[in-house]
Amino acid sequence: MVNGQLRWRCLVAALATAGGLSAAGCGEVSNVTPGFQRGDITIVDTTPARDATQVAAASSVDVCFSSQLYPTAFSGFEVLLTSGGSAFDTEVEISLFQYRRPGSRTALATSRWCDGSVLMVRPTDTLTPGATYRLRVIAGMYGWEDEFLETGPEGWTVESDGRLTYSLPFTVAAEAVEDTPPPTPAELTLSSLFEAGEIFDPSTPYCSCHREPGSLPRQLLNLSSPTAAYEDLVQDTTARSTAFPMVSPGAPAASYLIQKLTDAGDGRALHGVVGELMPAEGSLPVEVAAPLAMWIATGAAL
Repeated sequence: MVNGQLRWRCLVAALATAGGLSAAGCGEVSNVTPGFQRGDITIVDTTPARDATQVAAASSVDVCFSSQLYPTAFSGFEVLLTSGGSAFDTEVEISLFQYRRPGSRTALATSRWCDGSVLMVRPTDTLTPGATYRLRVIAGMYGWEDEFLETGPEGWTVESDGRLTYSLPFTVAAEAVEDTPPPTPAELTLSSLFEAGEIFDPSTPYCSCHREPGSLPRQLLNLSSPTAAYEDLVQDTTARSTAFPMVSPGAPAASYLIQKLTDAGDGRALHGVVGELMPAEGSLPVEVAAPLAMWIATGAAL
Protein backbone atom coordinates (compact mmCIF):
# COMPACT_ATOMS: atom_id res chain seq x y z
CA MET A 1 0.00 0.00 0.00
CA VAL A 2 1.31 3.44 -0.82
CA ASN A 3 2.27 5.43 2.26
CA GLY A 4 0.28 8.69 2.43
CA GLN A 5 2.59 10.31 4.97
CA LEU A 6 5.61 9.72 2.75
CA ARG A 7 3.74 11.18 -0.23
CA TRP A 8 2.97 14.31 1.80
CA ARG A 9 6.59 14.70 2.93
CA CYS A 10 7.75 14.26 -0.65
CA LEU A 11 5.30 16.86 -1.94
CA VAL A 12 6.42 19.35 0.70
CA ALA A 13 10.04 18.60 -0.17
CA ALA A 14 9.32 19.13 -3.87
CA LEU A 15 7.95 22.59 -3.16
CA ALA A 16 10.96 23.40 -1.00
CA THR A 17 13.79 22.07 -3.16
CA ALA A 18 14.60 25.50 -4.56
CA GLY A 19 15.68 26.35 -1.04
CA GLY A 20 17.94 23.31 -0.86
CA LEU A 21 15.62 21.20 1.30
CA SER A 22 14.79 17.53 0.94
CA ALA A 23 13.03 14.74 2.82
CA ALA A 24 14.18 11.27 3.76
CA GLY A 25 13.02 8.71 1.26
CA CYS A 26 12.25 11.30 -1.40
CA GLY A 27 15.57 11.40 -3.21
CA GLU A 28 18.32 13.98 -2.80
CA VAL A 29 18.80 17.49 -4.09
CA SER A 30 20.94 17.28 -7.22
CA ASN A 31 24.55 18.36 -6.74
CA VAL A 32 24.82 18.98 -10.48
CA THR A 33 21.87 21.31 -10.92
CA PRO A 34 21.06 23.17 -7.70
CA GLY A 35 17.38 23.47 -6.91
CA PHE A 36 16.26 20.31 -8.70
CA GLN A 37 15.20 17.01 -7.19
CA ARG A 38 16.71 13.64 -7.94
CA GLY A 39 14.32 10.72 -8.11
CA ASP A 40 13.70 7.26 -9.46
CA ILE A 41 11.11 8.17 -12.12
CA THR A 42 11.85 10.28 -15.18
CA ILE A 43 9.96 11.65 -18.17
CA VAL A 44 11.31 9.65 -21.10
CA ASP A 45 9.17 10.71 -24.08
CA THR A 46 6.33 12.95 -25.16
CA THR A 47 3.80 13.24 -27.97
CA PRO A 48 4.09 15.78 -29.49
CA ALA A 49 7.84 16.13 -29.14
CA ARG A 50 9.33 19.22 -27.50
CA ASP A 51 9.15 22.26 -29.82
CA ALA A 52 7.27 20.20 -32.42
CA THR A 53 5.56 22.09 -35.24
CA GLN A 54 2.81 20.96 -37.59
CA VAL A 55 0.93 19.33 -34.71
CA ALA A 56 -2.60 18.30 -35.66
CA ALA A 57 -5.32 20.47 -34.15
CA ALA A 58 -7.17 17.40 -32.87
CA SER A 59 -4.15 16.03 -31.00
CA SER A 60 -3.91 15.14 -27.36
CA VAL A 61 -0.71 15.51 -25.34
CA ASP A 62 0.90 12.39 -23.86
CA VAL A 63 3.82 12.27 -21.44
CA CYS A 64 5.59 8.93 -20.94
CA PHE A 65 7.21 8.10 -17.59
CA SER A 66 9.85 5.48 -16.87
CA SER A 67 7.67 3.65 -14.34
CA GLN A 68 4.12 3.51 -12.99
CA LEU A 69 2.64 6.57 -11.29
CA TYR A 70 0.08 6.38 -8.52
CA PRO A 71 -3.42 6.93 -9.99
CA THR A 72 -4.17 10.00 -7.87
CA ALA A 73 -0.68 11.52 -8.16
CA PHE A 74 -1.85 14.87 -9.49
CA SER A 75 -4.65 17.39 -9.34
CA GLY A 76 -6.12 19.50 -12.10
CA PHE A 77 -4.16 22.50 -10.80
CA GLU A 78 -0.85 20.68 -11.33
CA VAL A 79 -1.37 20.09 -15.08
CA LEU A 80 -2.07 23.15 -17.23
CA LEU A 81 -2.32 23.74 -20.99
CA THR A 82 -1.69 27.37 -21.86
CA SER A 83 -1.29 29.59 -24.92
CA GLY A 84 -0.73 33.34 -25.00
CA GLY A 85 -1.33 33.69 -21.28
CA SER A 86 -4.66 31.82 -21.36
CA ALA A 87 -5.33 28.40 -19.81
CA PHE A 88 -7.50 25.86 -21.61
CA ASP A 89 -9.85 23.20 -20.31
CA THR A 90 -8.50 19.67 -20.50
CA GLU A 91 -9.30 16.16 -19.36
CA VAL A 92 -6.31 14.78 -17.48
CA GLU A 93 -5.68 11.13 -16.76
CA ILE A 94 -2.83 8.97 -15.53
CA SER A 95 -2.89 5.57 -17.21
CA LEU A 96 -0.85 2.61 -15.98
CA PHE A 97 -0.17 1.73 -19.60
CA GLN A 98 -0.83 3.40 -22.94
CA TYR A 99 -4.27 2.26 -24.11
CA ARG A 100 -4.88 5.16 -26.49
CA ARG A 101 -2.72 5.71 -29.55
CA PRO A 102 -0.09 8.39 -28.74
CA GLY A 103 -1.44 11.81 -29.63
CA SER A 104 -4.97 10.52 -30.27
CA ARG A 105 -8.05 11.37 -28.25
CA THR A 106 -10.07 8.30 -29.28
CA ALA A 107 -8.05 5.67 -31.19
CA LEU A 108 -7.01 2.50 -29.36
CA ALA A 109 -3.32 1.67 -29.06
CA THR A 110 -2.06 -1.18 -31.24
CA SER A 111 1.55 -1.28 -30.02
CA ARG A 112 3.47 -0.37 -26.90
CA TRP A 113 4.84 3.19 -26.92
CA CYS A 114 5.68 3.63 -23.23
CA ASP A 115 6.93 1.12 -20.65
CA GLY A 116 5.60 3.11 -17.70
CA SER A 117 2.62 5.30 -16.95
CA VAL A 118 1.33 7.89 -19.40
CA LEU A 119 -0.04 11.28 -18.42
CA MET A 120 -2.78 11.85 -21.01
CA VAL A 121 -3.96 15.43 -21.47
CA ARG A 122 -6.93 15.82 -23.80
CA PRO A 123 -8.03 19.38 -24.68
CA THR A 124 -11.81 19.67 -24.54
CA ASP A 125 -11.80 21.75 -27.72
CA THR A 126 -9.83 21.58 -30.96
CA LEU A 127 -6.51 23.42 -30.77
CA THR A 128 -6.16 26.70 -32.68
CA PRO A 129 -4.27 26.42 -36.00
CA GLY A 130 -0.91 28.20 -35.94
CA ALA A 131 -0.96 28.77 -32.17
CA THR A 132 1.88 27.81 -29.84
CA TYR A 133 0.86 25.91 -26.71
CA ARG A 134 2.71 24.95 -23.58
CA LEU A 135 1.91 22.02 -21.32
CA ARG A 136 2.97 22.76 -17.74
CA VAL A 137 3.27 19.97 -15.18
CA ILE A 138 3.98 21.10 -11.62
CA ALA A 139 6.12 18.67 -9.62
CA GLY A 140 4.33 16.64 -6.97
CA MET A 141 3.73 13.38 -8.82
CA TYR A 142 4.97 10.19 -7.22
CA GLY A 143 5.40 6.58 -8.21
CA TRP A 144 3.40 3.51 -7.30
CA GLU A 145 5.90 2.68 -4.56
CA ASP A 146 6.41 6.29 -3.42
CA GLU A 147 9.26 6.86 -5.87
CA PHE A 148 9.91 10.53 -6.41
CA LEU A 149 10.01 12.30 -9.76
CA GLU A 150 13.39 13.35 -11.21
CA THR A 151 13.22 17.08 -11.98
CA GLY A 152 16.70 17.76 -13.33
CA PRO A 153 16.55 16.76 -17.03
CA GLU A 154 15.57 18.97 -19.96
CA GLY A 155 12.29 20.81 -19.66
CA TRP A 156 12.30 21.48 -15.90
CA THR A 157 12.52 24.97 -14.42
CA VAL A 158 12.32 26.50 -10.95
CA GLU A 159 9.49 29.03 -10.83
CA SER A 160 9.80 32.33 -8.94
CA ASP A 161 7.70 30.86 -6.12
CA GLY A 162 10.06 27.89 -5.83
CA ARG A 163 7.84 25.35 -7.54
CA LEU A 164 9.40 22.89 -9.98
CA THR A 165 7.62 22.87 -13.33
CA TYR A 166 8.00 20.75 -16.45
CA SER A 167 7.23 22.64 -19.66
CA LEU A 168 6.46 21.15 -23.10
CA PRO A 169 6.03 23.73 -25.90
CA PHE A 170 4.60 22.82 -29.32
CA THR A 171 2.98 24.59 -32.26
CA VAL A 172 -0.19 23.58 -34.06
CA ALA A 173 -0.09 23.43 -37.85
CA ALA A 174 -1.42 26.57 -39.53
CA GLU A 175 -3.36 24.38 -41.95
CA ALA A 176 -4.93 20.98 -41.59
CA VAL A 177 -2.30 18.22 -41.44
CA GLU A 178 -2.66 15.73 -44.25
CA ASP A 179 -3.20 12.64 -42.19
CA THR A 180 -5.88 9.99 -42.33
CA PRO A 181 -7.23 9.69 -38.78
CA PRO A 182 -7.75 6.17 -37.45
CA PRO A 183 -11.37 5.09 -37.26
CA THR A 184 -13.16 5.89 -34.04
CA PRO A 185 -13.82 2.62 -32.22
CA ALA A 186 -17.39 1.48 -31.76
CA GLU A 187 -18.89 2.04 -28.34
CA LEU A 188 -17.34 -0.47 -25.98
CA THR A 189 -19.48 -2.44 -23.56
CA LEU A 190 -18.69 -5.39 -21.34
CA SER A 191 -20.78 -7.53 -23.68
CA SER A 192 -18.61 -6.48 -26.63
CA LEU A 193 -15.52 -7.65 -24.74
CA PHE A 194 -16.95 -11.19 -24.89
CA GLU A 195 -17.07 -11.09 -28.69
CA ALA A 196 -14.67 -12.99 -30.96
CA GLY A 197 -11.04 -12.05 -30.44
CA GLU A 198 -11.66 -9.86 -27.39
CA ILE A 199 -10.20 -10.41 -23.94
CA PHE A 200 -13.20 -12.29 -22.49
CA ASP A 201 -13.99 -14.31 -25.63
CA PRO A 202 -14.55 -17.88 -24.31
CA SER A 203 -12.51 -19.31 -27.18
CA THR A 204 -9.33 -17.43 -26.16
CA PRO A 205 -6.93 -18.57 -23.42
CA TYR A 206 -7.09 -15.25 -21.62
CA CYS A 207 -8.73 -15.50 -18.20
CA SER A 208 -9.82 -19.08 -18.92
CA CYS A 209 -9.53 -20.14 -15.26
CA HIS A 210 -12.25 -17.61 -14.39
CA ARG A 211 -14.70 -19.55 -16.59
CA GLU A 212 -14.14 -23.05 -15.25
CA PRO A 213 -17.15 -24.29 -13.23
CA GLY A 214 -16.30 -24.89 -9.58
CA SER A 215 -12.83 -23.31 -9.79
CA LEU A 216 -11.57 -20.92 -7.11
CA PRO A 217 -10.71 -18.20 -9.67
CA ARG A 218 -14.31 -18.28 -10.92
CA GLN A 219 -15.60 -17.99 -7.36
CA LEU A 220 -13.45 -14.89 -6.90
CA LEU A 221 -14.27 -13.40 -10.32
CA ASN A 222 -16.90 -14.98 -12.55
CA LEU A 223 -16.17 -14.30 -16.23
CA SER A 224 -18.51 -16.94 -17.62
CA SER A 225 -20.92 -14.36 -19.06
CA PRO A 226 -21.27 -10.57 -19.39
CA THR A 227 -23.98 -10.45 -16.72
CA ALA A 228 -21.98 -12.46 -14.20
CA ALA A 229 -18.84 -10.46 -14.96
CA TYR A 230 -20.65 -7.14 -14.58
CA GLU A 231 -21.86 -8.14 -11.13
CA ASP A 232 -18.35 -9.02 -9.94
CA LEU A 233 -16.47 -6.26 -11.76
CA VAL A 234 -18.70 -3.21 -11.53
CA GLN A 235 -21.54 -3.76 -9.08
CA ASP A 236 -19.22 -5.07 -6.36
CA THR A 237 -17.52 -1.89 -5.11
CA THR A 238 -15.46 -3.57 -2.39
CA ALA A 239 -12.01 -2.00 -1.98
CA ARG A 240 -9.26 -4.47 -2.86
CA SER A 241 -5.71 -4.77 -1.53
CA THR A 242 -4.62 -1.52 -3.21
CA ALA A 243 -7.62 0.36 -1.72
CA PHE A 244 -9.33 0.55 -5.13
CA PRO A 245 -12.44 -1.36 -6.29
CA MET A 246 -12.27 -3.92 -9.08
CA VAL A 247 -13.54 -1.34 -11.58
CA SER A 248 -13.79 2.42 -11.12
CA PRO A 249 -15.94 3.61 -14.05
CA GLY A 250 -14.12 6.41 -15.85
CA ALA A 251 -10.77 5.65 -14.21
CA PRO A 252 -8.83 2.61 -15.50
CA ALA A 253 -5.73 3.27 -13.38
CA ALA A 254 -7.89 3.39 -10.24
CA SER A 255 -9.35 -0.03 -11.08
CA TYR A 256 -7.89 -3.11 -9.40
CA LEU A 257 -8.62 -5.11 -12.55
CA ILE A 258 -6.18 -2.95 -14.56
CA GLN A 259 -3.67 -2.91 -11.69
CA LYS A 260 -3.75 -6.72 -11.63
CA LEU A 261 -2.94 -6.80 -15.36
CA THR A 262 -0.14 -4.19 -15.23
CA ASP A 263 3.44 -5.45 -15.47
CA ALA A 264 5.65 -3.53 -13.03
CA GLY A 265 8.72 -4.86 -14.82
CA ASP A 266 10.26 -8.31 -15.27
CA GLY A 267 6.85 -9.94 -15.01
CA ARG A 268 6.17 -8.57 -11.51
CA ALA A 269 2.77 -7.47 -10.26
CA LEU A 270 2.41 -3.93 -8.93
CA HIS A 271 3.26 -3.43 -5.26
CA GLY A 272 0.21 -4.12 -3.10
CA VAL A 273 -1.53 -6.33 -5.67
CA VAL A 274 -2.30 -9.75 -4.20
CA GLY A 275 -0.84 -12.73 -6.02
CA GLU A 276 0.93 -12.94 -9.35
CA LEU A 277 0.60 -10.79 -12.43
CA MET A 278 -2.42 -11.81 -14.47
CA PRO A 279 -3.29 -13.43 -16.75
CA ALA A 280 -1.32 -16.54 -15.88
CA GLU A 281 -0.70 -17.10 -19.61
CA GLY A 282 1.56 -14.02 -19.70
CA SER A 283 1.27 -10.27 -20.25
CA LEU A 284 -1.64 -9.26 -22.44
CA PRO A 285 -0.85 -7.88 -25.90
CA VAL A 286 -1.54 -4.15 -26.08
CA GLU A 287 -4.25 -4.63 -28.69
CA VAL A 288 -6.09 -6.97 -26.26
CA ALA A 289 -5.64 -4.90 -23.12
CA ALA A 290 -6.43 -1.52 -24.70
CA PRO A 291 -10.18 -2.15 -25.29
CA LEU A 292 -10.56 -3.26 -21.66
CA ALA A 293 -9.03 -0.03 -20.34
CA MET A 294 -11.03 2.04 -22.82
CA TRP A 295 -14.22 0.28 -21.70
CA ILE A 296 -13.56 1.41 -18.13
CA ALA A 297 -12.53 4.92 -19.24
CA THR A 298 -15.79 5.40 -21.13
CA GLY A 299 -18.02 4.39 -18.24
CA ALA A 300 -17.87 0.58 -17.94
CA ALA A 301 -21.34 -0.11 -19.40
CA LEU A 302 -22.82 -3.60 -19.55
